Amino acid sequence: EIYQISDTFLLSDILRLTSNKYYDIFGLEMLAFPSLASFSQSVYMQTLQREGETIELLTNSDMYYFFSKNIVGGICRLGPKRSITLNHPAMSNFDTKKPISLLTMVDINGMYSGIMSRDALPRGRYRFLNEIETKSLFLDLVENKSYDNWTDEYYRVEIDEQGRVIHYGCTLEVTVGLIDDEQRRRFDHLPLFEQKIKIPSNWLSPFQLEMYKKLGKRLPDNTERIVLTLHDKCAVVDYRYLKFALQTNAYQLIKLGRVVEYEQRPFMRSYTQFCANLRQKSKTSVDNNFFKLLCNIQYGRSLLNKCNYKNVEFVFSK
Repeated sequence: EIYQISDTFLLSDILRLTSNKYYDIFGLEMLAFPSLASFSQSVYMQTLQREGETIELLTNSDMYYFFSKNIVGGICRLGPKRSITLNHPAMSNFDTKKPISLLTMVDINGMYSGIMSRDALPRGRYRFLNEIETKSLFLDLVENKSYDNWTDEYYRVEIDEQGRVIHYGCTLEVTVGLIDDEQRRRFDHLPLFEQKIKIPSNWLSPFQLEMYKKLGKRLPDNTERIVLTLHDKCAVVDYRYLKFALQTNAYQLIKLGRVVEYEQRPFMRSYTQFCANLRQKSKTSVDNNFFKLLCNIQYGRSLLNKCNYKNVEFVFSK
């Protein structure tokens, strides 16, 4: 009982001190929020208000489903070499007759915060290009390679009535394909434009078919997988991804479908830099990890799909 009481008071003091410390920094009472994610959201919105930034929400249902229904996911793929044997003098099994070999491991620091601070993101003025604009853009891409003029900040620039320079980005529905067999061999290990599709059984290798038979499993005719193939494919991509693919001189644009255009700006940069500055000034690992988490949480919240939310009602008896 003494331990429980002392432990409770100790935790209470820690929470109070922590809350007071972050109140001095953010001006928000941390204990008033149900989760760290909601606290992070309030800090983020506070930063936007301080910068005078406003974000326009999607109100067109067709446009919303254009984006949401084409979310594919990420690829995690093993290359052709699944194992490697190292040979180094520091190892007990070092073979002096073989050349020295090393394994390099790369860790990316600040990946989420880097994306949010560097890239220009959609913030308003959403619209579908009309048929004439879409045809003109397609011809310009195929005949003039206009994608060479696209930058990370914009694919086109416009000056509004107030004289403000507006940077526009776009998301395109495209059909692309590799130019020839030589380029198929070039991209054999890592093709671009991943797809989430149902895998027909005739795509499976003899080894895979044998494994299904041994395990007594049913062939996955109706299973959707995220795959990389060398086929012609339809995808919805950001204009910067399309530029990267076309500039490899391996992929060609076959067809251009719908295009959504929008004003874009790196409006999350001030928030990520704010968190990064706090991390640099932090004197403890706790603060360092906390300010890093504030940034990473906001990245995750920006990916939330509200269609997957559920209404939960709490019922209390009298």
